[in-house]
Amino acid sequence: MKPIRRLLIANRGEIAVRIIRACRALGLAPLAVYSPIDAGAPHVRLADAAWPLPADAPAESYLNIARLREIARAAGADAIHPGYGFLAENPAFAAACAAAGLSSSVRPPRSWNAAATRSTRGNRSPRPVSRCCRGRVRSATKKRSRRRAASVIHS
Repeated sequence: MKPIRRLLIANRGEIAVRIIRACRALGLAPLAVYSPIDAGAPHVRLADAAWPLPADAPAESYLNIARLREIARAAGADAIHPGYGFLAENPAFAAACAAAGLSSSVRPPRSWNAAATRSTRGNRSPRPVSRCCRGRVRSATKKRSRRRAASVIHS
């Protein structure tokens, strides 16, 4: 795995700005993408370079995996950071990055498959106490504590 020198940030707004600041602290070159509506946004101004996306709608811009992969190749990016939301929980994005030879902060496709398999096998953690029961559990615990306190005082 080659070291990351140029990181394409596939997100916008404050999330992208925070990632750009982290890149600067780590000595990486941050690269941004933007939709036409975000052309003047802070993440576009702060990045070392920025590439336009084809449309304003998120499905056609920040969620367009094929276009993001093309931009990453054209920009010479070593990795893509999806930010928060948009692509961060998308196994297709992880698979596309792996197929293109790009690193990604999204977990690898194998782990998505393992997680899906595990949850369908029934290996789930015990269910938490429902909200309606929590009140009863708390009040019962308080009553016991009061009884103990009262028995200590009266002894």
